[in-house]
Amino acid sequence: MFDSEDGYFTEEMTEYPGSRYSFVHVPDGILKSYNAAVKTVNVDLNMPLIAIRAVLDFIETILYYIYELPVTIARLNKKYVEQEQNNKTV
Repeated sequence: MFDSEDGYFTEEMTEYPGSRYSFVHVPDGILKSYNAAVKTVNVDLNMPLIAIRAVLDFIETILYYIYELPVTIARLNKKYVEQEQNNKTV
């Protein structure tokens, strides 16, 4: 908390990394990568940043394919329907 008389914070907390989060719904691959990244804190201060960035890139790639897959299916379905309609008219 901020002490207005002294002009500084009287209490300090570590916000990251914390163990207050539940990782119940996190896929195993992402959880293992995250845990490995957090363990690198003792090696070097820059290592966890690089490792967390790699985990985020991994998540971004997974999300890209999850969201891109329905779009690709819709495009293929539209193309298939158009071909079927063209075959019926001929």
